[in-house]
Amino acid sequence: MLIDVKLYLADSKRGSWFVTPEIPLNGMANAYYELPKVDLYNHLELVGSDMFNGFPTWINFDSTFGMEKSFNKKLKGLNIDSRRTLSEKLLNTVVEQYTKADKGELKIVDALLQTATTVKWMVASKLITQKQAHKAMISIMNLNEPGRFIGGEVPVWLKMKNMYTGIIDLLLFDPTTKTLYVVDYKPVLDHNSFLDNGFVSSIPQLAAYGLTMEEIADINVQCIMFNDQAAWIFSPDDVLGPIDAFMLAADNSWVAPWVEFLDLVAYKEYFWARFLYRDF
Repeated sequence: MLIDVKLYLADSKRGSWFVTPEIPLNGMANAYYELPKVDLYNHLELVGSDMFNGFPTWINFDSTFGMEKSFNKKLKGLNIDSRRTLSEKLLNTVVEQYTKADKGELKIVDALLQTATTVKWMVASKLITQKQAHKAMISIMNLNEPGRFIGGEVPVWLKMKNMYTGIIDLLLFDPTTKTLYVVDYKPVLDHNSFLDNGFVSSIPQLAAYGLTMEEIADINVQCIMFNDQAAWIFSPDDVLGPIDAFMLAADNSWVAPWVEFLDLVAYKEYFWARFLYRDF
């Protein structure tokens, strides 16, 4: 899902990062009329502005906190057996897997798998290059799913102790379930591999994007990682804790590189616990 922001660094004289988000009128309309709040609409209007072309200049120049130019929080340091064990634990608890054999169970996933199959054929037929696969996927989803499409290559940022910035591959919204999907297209990864190219290694990275979108849109968010073979779906609030516990059990000196996002999840859980059980 995440495109390295460094690929989009503009001429230093501009003082901002130049990106070209794909946010069509139907995406803006969906964000304005379908979502319960206008927060995401306002964000899309900002990043799509001709004034900024992606990231506002103030993000680059605020020197009061650390800057991380991507959410590069991939899971590292596991051998093949550990990745297999962790994958199985997650799939048995907080991650759902859909393959082509599950067609019809979730329409958004059906559309993503079909689109990924089409894009893979386009690359194999040399109609496009592998580098063009993401943009082709976004354009096809916009064309085929106008009622669900919000935007593609959408810049986001989140200020905590550090500033985290990055670009979301695809945002989709299901008006029936009122769910916003943060989607990561992984054409070169393998959903059932336990090597470095497996889906499990990118879960923390995608979860960080999902948590950021929860902060921006204030709505139920689900994350989808997919290619032409399968899709993994999970709540960004549910996956970092089990991964952290697994890593700590293997190495009690291990420190999560996504600790600020763990703290964010813990804070939200504490807030809602206090809110739901307080005396009115």
